[in-house]
Amino acid sequence: MRGGFRAFILGLFCRPLFRAVFLGAFSRNADRPLWIVDIDNTLAHTWPSLNEKHGSEKERMLSLPPLNGMCEKVRAASPASAEVLFVSVRPYGMYFVTRKWLRAQRLPVNFSNLVLVQDPSDKLELIRLALSGSRRTVEYYDDLSYHHETGRTEFYENIINAVKALPLKYVGYAELSSINGKNE
Repeated sequence: MRGGFRAFILGLFCRPLFRAVFLGAFSRNADRPLWIVDIDNTLAHTWPSLNEKHGSEKERMLSLPPLNGMCEKVRAASPASAEVLFVSVRPYGMYFVTRKWLRAQRLPVNFSNLVLVQDPSDKLELIRLALSGSRRTVEYYDDLSYHHETGRTEFYENIINAVKALPLKYVGYAELSSINGKNE
C-alpha cells in the first residue's frame, strides 16, 4: 500500500509539472523545429532488460545500452538545428535516473526538456494540446510498441493512427529500426 500511496502523491505533483514543462518547451524557440523523442526502444535498447535480473529498477534503467543510431542523430541535431524534448512512459520516481542515463549518453537533457508520463495516450494528449493553434514544425520519434520481451511485438495502433493524423512528421518503428540498425 505504501508504494501505491507514494505513486499517487507523486502523480498529483508530477503530472501538472510535466505538462507545464512540455508546453513550455513547445512555446520556446518557435523558429526551430521541435523533436519529441521517446526513450525506451527508441534511444535505449530496453526490451531485453525486461527478461534479465537486476538488483533494482534503478539499476536496470541505468544499465540500458543505447541505440547508437538514434542517439547520434539527436546529438548531431541539437541544439543547432532542432530543440529536443524527451518524453517517456516511466514511473515519475525514475525522473533523475532517466536524466542520469540520458546525460551518460551525452544527450542534451536538462530540467526543461524531460517529461515522464504514465501511459502512451498521455503523450498523444500532450502533443495534441501543444499543436493546437501552433505553426511550429514537429518531428515525433517513437516506436509505440510493446511486448518485445515476449517474442510477440505489438503496437499501440490507435495511438499511431491518431499521431499520423496530426500535422507533424512521425518517425515510427520501421524507420527507427533502420536508423538504429536491425541488430541493435
